[in-house]
Amino acid sequence: MDVLRSNVIRQVSPDEQISLELLADEVNRSYFGNSISIRPRWGIPSACESPEPKTCIEHLSPTEMRDLKAGVEAFHKKNLQDAKRLLEQFVPNGPRDAALLYVRVLTLLKDPTWPDVAKSVNKVCNDTIYVAPGSIEVIEGEEALLVHPILSKTGGNGAPVFVVRYIVHHEMVHKFLGTSANDPHPEIFRRLDSCARDRVRALEWLRKHRFTTIEDQV
Repeated sequence: MDVLRSNVIRQVSPDEQISLELLADEVNRSYFGNSISIRPRWGIPSACESPEPKTCIEHLSPTEMRDLKAGVEAFHKKNLQDAKRLLEQFVPNGPRDAALLYVRVLTLLKDPTWPDVAKSVNKVCNDTIYVAPGSIEVIEGEEALLVHPILSKTGGNGAPVFVVRYIVHHEMVHKFLGTSANDPHPEIFRRLDSCARDRVRALEWLRKHRFTTIEDQV
């Protein structure tokens, strides 16, 4: 099964929303002493990341090619403002991976426009991209823990319970530690993340079905 081949994401059933909340309560109680107040919901994470542009660049002009190369180099050197300036021109009609890298730069800069830009770029059914399985986002003024609906049984193709449990645990670690976009997975995060039940199996499943994982971001 390849979850990214589903052409339609149907509405998740109320019963499965309840199951997600119960699963989150279990994780919260077992690992975080019920200290996590945000509630989980099925929703498409707005961030989609790509390490660098790789495809569809043959049509670019020499100037665009130069800017693209400079933008990638600036990103790797952590010159994020330069990367933003150089890569902005490729959204939304430039090379897809360049647009995704631009979204990544916006998230690292905590630029308030990144959710809207990410939603304009991201296509959850594209065979060539990697999709975030979960995130913590502010939606209509309220913080929420999102789990991608394509992982549900009624709204998508379904994932084992241990996969959804791991995603919830991973996002709760972010909330528990208050991690920053500049350093989302410090050593203490990785230690707490490694405590998750069935973590290895969950990561293997997510990679097999082409979702991003913590191991892709070392």
